[in-house]
Amino acid sequence: MIPGFLERTRPAALGTFALLIAILSGFSAGFAQSGTVPQAGVGADEWAARARSALAGGSVFEAIEAFDHALAVEPGRSDLRLEYADLLKSSGYWLRSAAQYKGVLQAAPTDGHALIGYAELLNAEYQFAAAAEQFTRALQAGGLDVHQRERAQVGLGSAKFGLEDFAASARIFDALLKERPRVATAMAFLAISRRRLGELDAAEALWDRYLELDPQAAPARIHKIEVQELKGAIADARKAVQDDPSRPGVWAALGRLLRRQPDLPGAAEAFAAAVKLSPSDPSLHLARGLVLRDLGRWKEAAASFAGVGTHPRLGGMALYNLAFCARRARDHRLEVRAWADAVALHPGDLYAYRRYVAALKRHGGLELERARLLHPPGGEPAGGSAVRRLARLALAEEASGNKEAARAAAIDAVRADPNDVHAQRLIRDLLSLDARALEAATRDGGAAGEARRRGAVLLALGRVQEARPSLERALQEEPEDPSLLVAVAACARDAGEAAEAIRLLEKAGALDPSSFYAHLDLALAYGAAGRVQDAVEAAERAARIDPAMPAAWSILGTALKQAGRLDQAAGALEQAIHLDPMDDVAAPRLLLAKVKGEMGRMEEARELLPGDAPQEPEEIYRLAWEFVRDTYHDRTFRGQDWSAWRHRFDGQLKTTPEALGAIALMISSLDDRNTRLRSPDQTARLMFTHRSDAPQFSASGAALGTSRTVAAQRLPDNLGYIAVTNMDDPRSHAEIRKAVEEMKTADGVILDLRGNQGGSDAEVARIAGMFVPAQTVTGATVGPEGRTPERPVPPGPGGGPIIPQNKPVVVLVDRNTASSAESLAGSLKEANRAILVGEKTFGKSGIQVPKLLPGGAVVLVVGAEHADRSGAVYTGRGIEPDVRVEGASLPERGADDPAVSKARDLLRRRKGGR
Repeated sequence: MIPGFLERTRPAALGTFALLIAILSGFSAGFAQSGTVPQAGVGADEWAARARSALAGGSVFEAIEAFDHALAVEPGRSDLRLEYADLLKSSGYWLRSAAQYKGVLQAAPTDGHALIGYAELLNAEYQFAAAAEQFTRALQAGGLDVHQRERAQVGLGSAKFGLEDFAASARIFDALLKERPRVATAMAFLAISRRRLGELDAAEALWDRYLELDPQAAPARIHKIEVQELKGAIADARKAVQDDPSRPGVWAALGRLLRRQPDLPGAAEAFAAAVKLSPSDPSLHLARGLVLRDLGRWKEAAASFAGVGTHPRLGGMALYNLAFCARRARDHRLEVRAWADAVALHPGDLYAYRRYVAALKRHGGLELERARLLHPPGGEPAGGSAVRRLARLALAEEASGNKEAARAAAIDAVRADPNDVHAQRLIRDLLSLDARALEAATRDGGAAGEARRRGAVLLALGRVQEARPSLERALQEEPEDPSLLVAVAACARDAGEAAEAIRLLEKAGALDPSSFYAHLDLALAYGAAGRVQDAVEAAERAARIDPAMPAAWSILGTALKQAGRLDQAAGALEQAIHLDPMDDVAAPRLLLAKVKGEMGRMEEARELLPGDAPQEPEEIYRLAWEFVRDTYHDRTFRGQDWSAWRHRFDGQLKTTPEALGAIALMISSLDDRNTRLRSPDQTARLMFTHRSDAPQFSASGAALGTSRTVAAQRLPDNLGYIAVTNMDDPRSHAEIRKAVEEMKTADGVILDLRGNQGGSDAEVARIAGMFVPAQTVTGATVGPEGRTPERPVPPGPGGGPIIPQNKPVVVLVDRNTASSAESLAGSLKEANRAILVGEKTFGKSGIQVPKLLPGGAVVLVVGAEHADRSGAVYTGRGIEPDVRVEGASLPERGADDPAVSKARDLLRRRKGGR
């Protein structure tokens, strides 16, 4: 949505400033966060000077602590509060920053600095309606200097943009540019606003103007190229239609491009022409329905979706959208029927069943459905069907208000199969935040079968090591039960016992070749151990056993991606999406986008992010809330009652922007800079964008989003140099591998991770395996249950590291080396494989687990922390280099910069035996 170089906002909004204040007032947001007492005799100004010095040296956390002390000494200093608020805002500490701005505004309601700073904070946290109000207040209050007025105008325009009022945004930026024609930020926003309005010629002209101001601006060039490519594709599609209007495919191609423009009326006409020419093609009915849905023409859209019918691949997505449109058209009978058809088409889709039950509750029929589940016709089904019935019964009982009966059914389901993903999900829904019910469910009086129940419930709740003794005891009682073998294997895998997990899973599969979860989990275990072909074969067996389970296709896609079989991986993941339209269980959509990106099909990758599933605001919020509940590493949620957030916005969320604003507020209560929301455009910019032909860095030394991902060269004295600027690029692993292969004959290698702010954690072990032998332990992971060994490095395709062990390695790091890049540096240091040279790293090494929401926003939740082998986490403290080089964070880098020179000197000494 918004270019990364603006460092501005993310899409969406909540409602009012008053709501924000009400929510903020419910949390502790004191000024002193360090918990330490300031040194006697040290004044506020000296503490502030120490803070500025620490910040100049890249020590953000030290600077925050020093400002805490300064304000503890003189809490009434508005100048220090504002400086501190700006620091907290830029560092991602939303809640604490808000408290500082709020404190200043309580004393001085028209303070321009505070109003603008607070409004920019609101913008950054998706509170665009509240931000617009604050920016307007700042502009009306007057007394702003030229710079402040420009910030307020840009902020107001970006808030309107975030509210998806692109016409208003364009008017604001147009007016600003008439006053000050050379404001580059306003020009960029105006160009993107025009692009969002479908005015491609105007957008291209604005990027031309921008490039006249800054000819080296790679992001502007990329935006211009994207506009030009779309214009050219539309022109070609129109010509194809003119040349042969009898072909439905050319009309459909034009419709897809016009939807991207966006020209929704034109797209609807194009798809209508395609449908008329080929009325039996379900894909055309689906495509036309999606455009009509986006236009809000609910009845016409519903008719198009109904035209897809129960097609085995497209029917699920069509029925989800049919139910969505029927509800908005107030056709309640059609809504219920659509959900019933979705359940019949994909019986394993518990999300569809949940929505079916909700529709029955609103419109009648729930008690009849509940009775049918309690007394199934033909008696109790066998195997997985029995677990499915119990899971459905739990949902029906919950919807009926029978919470105890719902818990009982969920416990019965997970006891029947401790590995069933739907049963586990229900246990989390019904027990995870209810201490009394949880205690009753996990009580173990020693009777036969109680160990199985207790272990299954704890496993479902993610309390894996607590679950293990009970599951092992249950296995002693039933030593040939494949489901218990799989459950104990999950515990072993979590504890880092990869070989034991594989042994147990292989035994389970041999005992029951039809055990779905034995083969599915075996595929995961093989993949983690680097046995890629074995992983593919195990996932294929799982898919054959139950082809209706999206998890099988998702894991198969993952294994095929590891094997480099990208076309096949894409096909498997597409099948998973057809079976799981909401991306609810198997989460294949983001992985498919990465596969497309790795294949170089960037536009397809970007289009996958929003997806085609309907965007229901309250559902989007619920999915995000559940994901944080199930994933966040601090199980106390920073000392708050997480259940209080579940229904806080019931009845208030009418649009996707409002849903994302509510999610941002919810996440902010954790005061965790690494658990956050990321917009579709931010994800697209990080992963699926054109990149420059050379590494590029900002003035602070951080890699730009358009920077080339990998650059390698052979230095004098036969030394290899490899710079890696990010790990979000889907092609990064292949590019790094190619560069390392090129340098394996060098006498030593420099791996430059300066400016690299990280990316995918999944790549850390695979890249480390290019330098260290398989099974090397490179650190630890600290999660909700404490410290566990880091998973050993898997073997590479050749079985061993690419760089021989007798070749020395130096890793360059700086204050911007963060996240997975920081973890990679720490891994090589902990394995005693590399010397670290440069500055202390940033100190952000949480393992972020992503959840792609309908519409394309991503919730990033810290599920655990990377740590050294002693268990000391890197977050908040960083990694000290072995050899410090001051000023290693440079915007211009090369073979002679100080850090590279020091690394070359170290490698030459090793080469010479000194």
